[in-house]
Amino acid sequence: MVQPTPWQAKKPHAPQAVSAGPPLNWVTRPSSVDLRTFLTRLRSSSTPLRGHWGYLCTATGNIVVFFLMFKPWLLATHADGKVTATAFGHIRVTTTLVSLWSSNPPAVAPISGSWAIVASCAIGATVITVGANIRARSNLLTLLATGSAVAVTILVTITMIHLSSTGIAFRNMVGTGPIVDVGTQLGLIIRWASGNGTYPIPGHKTVSYNATANLTTTAFYACAISMISAVAAIAQWIRSARVSRRSSPAVASPEVVLAADAGKSLENP
Repeated sequence: MVQPTPWQAKKPHAPQAVSAGPPLNWVTRPSSVDLRTFLTRLRSSSTPLRGHWGYLCTATGNIVVFFLMFKPWLLATHADGKVTATAFGHIRVTTTLVSLWSSNPPAVAPISGSWAIVASCAIGATVITVGANIRARSNLLTLLATGSAVAVTILVTITMIHLSSTGIAFRNMVGTGPIVDVGTQLGLIIRWASGNGTYPIPGHKTVSYNATANLTTTAFYACAISMISAVAAIAQWIRSARVSRRSSPAVASPEVVLAADAGKSLENP
């Protein structure tokens, strides 16, 4: 290794220029200040909804109930198929029409969608009232939103009771009709020849089927959601009433004011 000479060691070296390389891609983590700013902005953006979260949940639940009303709420199965009905009375039948030529065919179940229509109107009133109350913040709109939410629960329950009361007639829509009827026998033979079922020969073969008419889980879900929505509206109304009472200044009665004025007049004649 070559050693520098004494005069080379004493000679000052020129400073070397540092080459500017490509910038380093450092990953910057958000500081606590940025997090506080984000939380502050989040709170300020949710200020219009303060005191209305319960009503917002009520409106959301009622919208879900409205869409569930288009699903089957009543299901019936019998010897010749199955039939479903929505809350609005829309009936869908799956059958082979065994009793088509019967002299006494099964009648259509007397299902009405009037209660569901009224419940839909109440749902629309609830959603509109909640949306208007978020901006107006009126006590009258608050009472209307709470009352309409309770009305939705009552109407949905009445709709379920109405559908359940028509269960027997609804189930008979897919029945075989009078077994001794010539038209019914002809329908059974055609169904057996087409391979869609068996011919019920007495004592020959066991034939089992479910003759039931029950409310579906969709109906119970809709009723439960409407009840929860009504409870949320009532709870929000009670909480808002308590907050307004605490924030409002206490007003003295006239008797107390007169007594205070009389005391001051005696002290300062």
